Amino acid sequence: MRLLCSLFFLVILGTAGHCERPLKVGLIVQPPFVIKNDLSYNGLAVDLWNEMAQGLKRSYEFVECPTHNLCEPFDTLQKGDIDVLLGPISITMDRYEKVDFTFPFFLDRVVAITAPGYWHNLFLFMKLFFISVGAIIALLIVVFVIYINLLWYYERHYIDNLPKSYKKGIAYIFWHHVFTGRYLELPKSLPGKFLILCHKTIFYFIIISMNATFLSFITVTLANYASPVQNVSDLSKGKIGGIRYSKPYKIGLELGLHMEVFNSLEEGIQALEKGQVIAVLEDFSLAQAYFKKEGKGNLVTSHFNLKQDLYSFAVQKGSPLMAEMNMQLLELQQRDIPEKICSNYFQEGAKNCAF
Repeated sequence: MRLLCSLFFLVILGTAGHCERPLKVGLIVQPPFVIKNDLSYNGLAVDLWNEMAQGLKRSYEFVECPTHNLCEPFDTLQKGDIDVLLGPISITMDRYEKVDFTFPFFLDRVVAITAPGYWHNLFLFMKLFFISVGAIIALLIVVFVIYINLLWYYERHYIDNLPKSYKKGIAYIFWHHVFTGRYLELPKSLPGKFLILCHKTIFYFIIISMNATFLSFITVTLANYASPVQNVSDLSKGKIGGIRYSKPYKIGLELGLHMEVFNSLEEGIQALEKGQVIAVLEDFSLAQAYFKKEGKGNLVTSHFNLKQDLYSFAVQKGSPLMAEMNMQLLELQQRDIPEKICSNYFQEGAKNCAF
């Protein structure tokens, strides 16, 4: 009898574990974080959740939330009608009173989209180039001057061909290095040999540093300063585009900019390419997703930002899911999974997923 009772309870427990209800995952549809494809969903937030759910070992079902009222999904989560909320969810005090948030998974910012204007910033490019590379060249000259002076001083008594007068001796060593790249005579003194060795070592080190600095200037500096809009004050020099009812558009109005309203980002980009506006304000995530989708390699985003937002997943207040999801996020970040997912949707800025 006891054996039958034990088997009965084991069956009941096994059935209860097997029949654990699926999590209801609410979705705020907004590309590139949540993208609706007929009967399925993908996007940055959805793909990241799918990875996290494998570690949670919980089944789930998606529930699309209305987007006409952004407060409604948080009310639905607070009431317990859904367990998790996905989307471009920023953390605000009003929302924090209703729900809890996981660790952030993305850093978004409001930027200015512009067409590259290298000629507009030619003077700036030259200034930055001389500051970065010029300092290394100056160091190379100083080291070389010290080197030839010391070499003449220590070798003048040992080498017959080396002029004994300071002016002629320095000129002799200098022109030998200019035309042959080295001093022709083998140094006889110990300090002279040491100087030659130090000269070669320091010279190669400076050349390597110069190459690295030059490559950094080409790849980073030119990219960052390609935009004719270099700071917020530059935005006041012309018309600025913004998408109707969007957060970047509202920020432009708050800054007192001459805003031109458009119904879509595509419409704003067309106006930018025609020269009707000097920039279009948009979220970095939406801009980069658009660039990747449309292949817009001829456009750049500003290196400064007008506002920053951290995006997280939302759960019910006090839900044990928050700690479990945070653990999964940390494990995924150690394997660079968020960055890899980001690169699927953004032309640049995968590092915005790295925390």
